[in-house]
Amino acid sequence: MIHEPLSLLALAVLALTSPSSAAAADADVVARARARESAQLAELARSPVRVEAEGRASGGRRSREIAWTREITYAPDGTVQVRQLSGSGAGARGGRAFQLLGPLTLAPFSVPGAHIAVRPSPGPGGSVLVEVRSPAGAISAVVVEVDPATGAKRALEVVPGGGEGGRVSEARARITFDEDGAIARLESHAEIEGRRGAGTVEVRGHRVASAPQR
Repeated sequence: MIHEPLSLLALAVLALTSPSSAAAADADVVARARARESAQLAELARSPVRVEAEGRASGGRRSREIAWTREITYAPDGTVQVRQLSGSGAGARGGRAFQLLGPLTLAPFSVPGAHIAVRPSPGPGGSVLVEVRSPAGAISAVVVEVDPATGAKRALEVVPGGGEGGRVSEARARITFDEDGAIARLESHAEIEGRRGAGTVEVRGHRVASAPQR
């Protein structure tokens, strides 16, 4: 008599942890992330976001300081436009070589044709890790830390060996997001292959202001 309730409980646990249930839960997380990002992009499209960064570019015996300010214009469909307002040293060169500020890093869940998969291991602070792979672009793969309850992006990291291409042989980067979905902070490291040998570009930046509302 006492074994039947236990058996029913075991069956319920198995049902909740079955592959189909896990797949449904993953799909729900992705759907929430896409919906949250779509709503955020609609708001962000009203006003550009400015980011200031500084760092160092080195190669051989030479080392130069980097400093730049860029303006990011978001669109409701997830496309972004990045305009350099100021720059010094190797800032512009480093920015072109390592295209960090692009759709896959700023609006990953709106990239057309992207392959999205939830990773089995949890992220920091109870977040869910979602890998997004793009069919095109200088950076081809990122892992996003997502709030499972709201779908909001918390942070993002470029996947090592994610296909940065061009003159970049290795790139690592981490972006954190504000509550409105815009970039809050960034840290990046890129290994650059040039005619005169290899070099590195290290950059740290943060959001400083938004332009007046249009």
